[in-house]
Amino acid sequence: MKAEARMKLRLKVLLLSGVIGALLWAQSAAAEAEKGSAAEVVLEGNYKVSSQEDFDRLIAASGGGRFAIGGNLIIDHSSLTTLAGLEKLTSVGNFLFIENNPALTSLAALSNIKSIVGLNVRTNDSLTNLEGLNNLARVERFMQIEGNPVLTSVAALSNLK
Repeated sequence: MKAEARMKLRLKVLLLSGVIGALLWAQSAAAEAEKGSAAEVVLEGNYKVSSQEDFDRLIAASGGGRFAIGGNLIIDHSSLTTLAGLEKLTSVGNFLFIENNPALTSLAALSNIKSIVGLNVRTNDSLTNLEGLNNLARVERFMQIEGNPVLTSVAALSNLK
């Protein structure tokens, strides 16, 4: 009789641990899903980046998740070499200006932007291609790409309609 009681107790403990494990897994999965579907932050107004400090402030303002800029994004006269940190930027509500950045070599971090009103990529002495703008399907009004002396390819703009 004691052996039968121990067996029942072990089965109950085993069952209870399985239920607890399933609940913990479900709670963890729900938390991950909530993080993934977090609402996009919209930063209203214009943002000008002319230094690493400006860039860091923009990234901090985004909150670390997906974000959009309601106005212009102006990256001008900076010493940035890449735009790493902007991977979660999904849209710019107006114009995207990338100009006068002599050390900038990559736009790869802009790969989540699909549509903008205007694009201006000028006088970036080290920029060899526009990779990162591959998902850009629409520029509504204005596009200017000039004065980038080592730019050898604009193939990344092939999805523009």
